[in-house]
Amino acid sequence: MMGGYCLDLDKIIAIISMETGLPGLPLSGGGLGWLMGDILRSMADKGRRAYNYSLLYSMGNFRQEIVDGRQRVFYENYNPKKDMELLDTLISVPIEDRNVDVRAWMYKIKGNAWSSIPLFFLDTTSDKNRPWDKDITKSLYMEAPNDNRYWRIAQEEILGIGSVRMMHELNKRYGDKFPLPEVYHLNEGHGAFAAIELIKIYGEKEARDKIVFFSHTPIEAGHDRFNFEKIRMMLGKYLEGIDIRRLAGYDDFNMTRLAVNMSRSVSGVSEMHAEVCRDMEVFKGVDVGSVTNGVHPFTWIAPEFQSLFDKYIPGWRGNPSKLAGVEIIPDSELLSAHFTLKKRLVEFVNQKNKIGKIKFDPNILTIGFARRFVDYKRADLILEDIRKLHEAYEGPIQILFAGKAHPLDWRGNQILENIVKFVCESDNNVRGAFIEDYDYDTAFRMVSGSDFWLNTPRRPYEASGTSGMKAALNGVPSFSTIDGWVYEAPIINGKRRGMISIGVEPDRITRYQFDDFNDAQDLRRQMKDEVKKVYESPSAYVKLMKEAIINGSFFNTHRVVDDLFEKIY
Repeated sequence: MMGGYCLDLDKIIAIISMETGLPGLPLSGGGLGWLMGDILRSMADKGRRAYNYSLLYSMGNFRQEIVDGRQRVFYENYNPKKDMELLDTLISVPIEDRNVDVRAWMYKIKGNAWSSIPLFFLDTTSDKNRPWDKDITKSLYMEAPNDNRYWRIAQEEILGIGSVRMMHELNKRYGDKFPLPEVYHLNEGHGAFAAIELIKIYGEKEARDKIVFFSHTPIEAGHDRFNFEKIRMMLGKYLEGIDIRRLAGYDDFNMTRLAVNMSRSVSGVSEMHAEVCRDMEVFKGVDVGSVTNGVHPFTWIAPEFQSLFDKYIPGWRGNPSKLAGVEIIPDSELLSAHFTLKKRLVEFVNQKNKIGKIKFDPNILTIGFARRFVDYKRADLILEDIRKLHEAYEGPIQILFAGKAHPLDWRGNQILENIVKFVCESDNNVRGAFIEDYDYDTAFRMVSGSDFWLNTPRRPYEASGTSGMKAALNGVPSFSTIDGWVYEAPIINGKRRGMISIGVEPDRITRYQFDDFNDAQDLRRQMKDEVKKVYESPSAYVKLMKEAIINGSFFNTHRVVDDLFEKIY
């Protein structure tokens, strides 16, 4: 019993997400998908009953090469047969008053023990479909110039309507093997059409009682809005009997508003994100709660650290919160494990860095930054003045970058080009490297082998962030502005635990204030006053390492799954 009620931890959950990230599957473009994959792995580890529904992109996520200082994008056909099973169940989804056939591929995530969770990836490449309908699931977040959002709406129809129809068809055909879910978890507004399908099956009240919604977007522009006439053209007769303007907004068709209006619970992915959501028009009048994100321990902790944890903290695999007892591990063993991983990362960088001519050295401070290149993440903030950066630190520095920019995001591509230019021109004072075609292997090496993990978003645009959590579980401290999950790291003796912070602490007013110039200045100031002092003192560095691991003992998906079942589902 908790809080006077009995927890039903055996509920069957269906999670609908536009992307799901798993090592070896090229079906995710960023943090949203990798978060989903991590949550599902923890659900499997803990023996929870869940399904995940997403789309199978026949061209996968795009590949990246740097040519003449710019990102070159190319795609490769993805053959799912090597990874998953094609089911013999076919459903259809109405698009422009025609039926588009949808297939399902099943992939199983196996947990630590006996349990597994089925993931269903929907696609439209059935031979029965017209060529243009086969293209609906061609690539992630598909759009084209002057398409009037056709491809995006079509994908979200397949995701939302198709997922619910496939769940019910599988249950109808195979009974107990695929029982119907009791909770439908909408991961972002992309899957909100599921609510309309559930209204048609259960009625509005019962449908609402089954749906919970999680937003991952702290800016109004990040929520999908469509022209009502375009929606009526796309869904046609399917909308008959639905008061769609009341549910989705009167000015335009807002997918997030539809999800909010049809959910019994609405949440953000960090405490600060929930606070920001409450100030946004799309959540007006909604009591937005939060479940702060985490990462899957066994996916992201390097073997060297897993062995140390096994030796000194028995039981951590079933209960990662036990990692808060990391003080028991001798300093020398933590430092030795870190240096082993750092040397391995440096070898990888010197092999893979095709752009810069300067080699990395395992004895030099190494700062890592790896994620999508978008404007608000400010990947190039640390490069604002290279000369002043070197003068501030008074010693050699290595900065390692990896990541992709969306092909249609001109600002993201500009930032990437700035970084490539820095790498090409870097010298022995401030060495730079860029690893092409960012993937799980690169991310794993970087979060476990860097000395500090750089995180510089403009507040409050980072809803949560997870890369710093992955680094923390490997004892790598964050060097970060205070946004997203970082805001929840406790303040001890005036400093955020397990990290060195950049910029001012947020309050109700400064939460919405940022200054790129002042943040860049403070970054350099912290390099001089804090980073150098900590890095050059093994006792100070290992103290920060242990604090980072204590952060990781909370910011993991085992805790997220417990929160979901105890607070939301």
